[in-house]
Order: sequence, then structure tokens, then C-alpha cells
Amino acid sequence: MTKFLRVSALVSSLCFLPLVQVQAAGFYIQEQSVSGLGASYAGQAAMPRDASIIFFNPAGMAHLDQRQVNLGVELIYPHVDMEDTGTTISGFTLDQLGRDNGDGGNPGSLSPVPNAYLPCR
Repeated sequence: MTKFLRVSALVSSLCFLPLVQVQAAGFYIQEQSVSGLGASYAGQAAMPRDASIIFFNPAGMAHLDQRQVNLGVELIYPHVDMEDTGTTISGFTLDQLGRDNGDGGNPGSLSPVPNAYLPCR
């Protein structure tokens, strides 16, 4: 019984530790269907155009006339221009440390975003 009380006290004390807010960076990729992309995703959850309705509204596949397969690939190519405007490390410029003080190039690369849907009913 004392072991149970100790474990319970430990678990309950962990629940009262101060909570820290988590911060993350990222971006949302909407590209979930080729037909939705062509319509700017207007009414995508309400209009069962094809099998990709599964992502936005799974109940919408009941309105499909026949079994469908939907395959698609969108290509995303982000392009960012970076420029070093005088980075310093502890009072030294990168040129003094023997490093290149260039523009940094383009960190983006061509990325495919595939999607596939096969509703089974």
C-alpha cells in the first residue's frame, strides 16, 4: 500500500509541474488533391469530385458513383534569396575568420508532394 501511495504521489506531483509552451516553426502544405488544387480547394469538403474527398470529408465517399483511384504529385520549388549583411561572431567578422561572406545561395530544393486515394466501401 505504501508503494502505491508513493507512486501516486510521484505521478500527481509531476502533473503539477509548471507547463512550458512549445513553439515550433513550419508551414502547412494544402496540396492534397489535384482536382482540389485546380479549384483552389473551394468547397473541397462538400463536393465529392473524386476519391480525394476522403482527406477533407470521409463521409463524402458515400456520394461517389463508382470505385475510384486518385493519384497525384505536386512539385514545390521554394526559392529564397539570402544575403549576409555583416554577420559577426564575438566581435570578429566572418572575413577575419577566413570564411566566405557570400550570399548563402538558395536553401530551397525541388520537392514532390505525392497523394493517393483508394476508397473502399
